[in-house]
Amino acid sequence: MRTSHPTRPSRRAALALSVILSIGASGLGAASVTADDGAGGSAGSVPTATASAPSAASTAAATQVVTGTFADGGTWVIEVPKAWNGTMLLYSHGLVPPGEPNPASDAPDPLTHNYLVSHGFALAGSSFDSSGWAIESALTEQSALVDIFAQRFGKPKTTIAWGSSLGGLVSSMLVERRPNAFDGGLSVCGTLAGGDSIWNQYLDALFVFERLVAPDLDIPLVHIVDAPDAIAQLTERLITASTTPAGAARIALAATIAQIPGWAGAGSPRPAADDFGAQAAAQAQNMSTVILFGIALRAEMEQRIGGNPSFNLGIDYASMLQLSGHRAEVDGLYAAAGLDLDADLAALATAPRIDDDGPAADRMENTATFRGLLKDPLLALHTTGDPLAVVENVQSMQRTLKARGRAYLARSVYTERAGHCTFTPAETLAAVSTIVTKARTGQWPDTSAGAMNNRAKAFGPALNVHVEDDSTQPIPTKPAFRKFTPGTYLRYYNPVV
Repeated sequence: MRTSHPTRPSRRAALALSVILSIGASGLGAASVTADDGAGGSAGSVPTATASAPSAASTAAATQVVTGTFADGGTWVIEVPKAWNGTMLLYSHGLVPPGEPNPASDAPDPLTHNYLVSHGFALAGSSFDSSGWAIESALTEQSALVDIFAQRFGKPKTTIAWGSSLGGLVSSMLVERRPNAFDGGLSVCGTLAGGDSIWNQYLDALFVFERLVAPDLDIPLVHIVDAPDAIAQLTERLITASTTPAGAARIALAATIAQIPGWAGAGSPRPAADDFGAQAAAQAQNMSTVILFGIALRAEMEQRIGGNPSFNLGIDYASMLQLSGHRAEVDGLYAAAGLDLDADLAALATAPRIDDDGPAADRMENTATFRGLLKDPLLALHTTGDPLAVVENVQSMQRTLKARGRAYLARSVYTERAGHCTFTPAETLAAVSTIVTKARTGQWPDTSAGAMNNRAKAFGPALNVHVEDDSTQPIPTKPAFRKFTPGTYLRYYNPVV
């Protein structure tokens, strides 16, 4: 593990500020374009209820599909129904792990896609130049795709940028960067806190875990060299440790400091507030995913941006635990294991820390930060039990917009469910309906939990489903919107100072 070295205090101070305060178009060429001629549109309507989900065959028969390739190798797709309603939805997909298929995508799932196209919405989206942390390419390609659409089909009456996970951050940045091109944005389970904060958060989880549970392994957490070996060793230790009271307590400490919820499984109820054992088991399960993201995806990200953008130099983990809102769980688990929590926190305070590489940190800040410079409305949809883009990401967005005096432009809605992006198509469409209504009329519809649930119910049983392992066996699922206020994002980066 790297020890600290002197770097830029001003940037580090900005990133650590939240903890301290809480304590006290593009130039890309398009080619390979194929399509039928003709496009048109009318004002159309906001998506409403349907008795059954349209089939892919019926949707495709009435839709013009255009595809192309950017100069950077990324591919794109545009779909325009014959009865286009004048609204175009530009979708930005989430992070695709290196080595996995990465086709152009214009919707988060087939059911949502088919419904939107069959109800007159034009869709567009690109693959980005590659899998992995491709946010720079995403911003460039998606911005270019808006222009390609306008050149071929004319400027839409309404254009919405929307996206999932990393794509939620991309969409939010597109809306603030090109207000004349977009009329609103929708972040679905988005990493709205930005690249700096997300990678720092993953570093916190793995740093605490390694120092307290696996100090003998001495695995580098930045400047990753052998990701598969690191993942194998850390995962093996996680599995072994989680079977012991002491190991479970320390895993819970690492997860809690990084705001990783004690809740796992989209179909599982939230554990009771005093069921520390169930919470710890869920955090251990979620930590296994964080190990994958925090090691394998970090290795790809570091190679892409030229170094490590993350740090924990000067971070007070004892204060972060106190501010997490879940200190009681950690206290209970430590007491049951007969461990001294203060001693572990003291050991973390004196452990050699990690600093960022200046140029890589600057690049991350410049290319993956939502700065709150909105002129158009933005809606955030998030699950309350997200382990990868924790729900506190929404608070980060709200805090940035408040500092800019633009909080009035954003709304947020939440579903009471564990997992990352585990929405039903109906819940997603309810959010799409909400932002489209705001963009078209200038007025927010009712965004209370009750109104959002009714909006989702109206899409019918075929879309109120959740798909897990078997895509042919959708599970009937009731809308789960609830009133919720996220806690403070502990690794907040303030782009306003």
